[in-house]
Amino acid sequence: MDMVVGVGVAVLAGVFAAAAVIDARTRRLPNGLAATLAVCAALVALARGGAQTLGLHALAACATMALLVAFELVWRHVRGSFGQGMGDIKALGAAMLADPAVALAAYAAAMVMLAMTGAATRSRALPFLPFFATVLSIALVGDYLVRTL
Repeated sequence: MDMVVGVGVAVLAGVFAAAAVIDARTRRLPNGLAATLAVCAALVALARGGAQTLGLHALAACATMALLVAFELVWRHVRGSFGQGMGDIKALGAAMLADPAVALAAYAAAMVMLAMTGAATRSRALPFLPFFATVLSIALVGDYLVRTL
């Protein structure tokens, strides 16, 4: 089963890499690609711990996404501008299906990297997925290696 998880993590990292390239070029995460991320991540969860694991991960993902969407809507109302994109929230939700703790840690680290890059380049808006996909892929592969070695 470890090999199945490893292949699943590798495929998920590859799909996240494609999402990062698209986000860097278009500043969007197409719904079809977000669905592909979710399916790949769900398969990783199923391979790791079965339906119960996937169910718990899905619950965590839905709760987190609901909070982030609510925060973003309040932000847009108060600030009159976009904060975080909905595609970024979809990507986090998909990643959380595979491993909520790793996904949230990667998300936080990517946000810090995004803020530092924005400050260094004096950019007000940067695509998030290139940062998130990079950190998440390293974290998921590292987590897989630690669990199997």
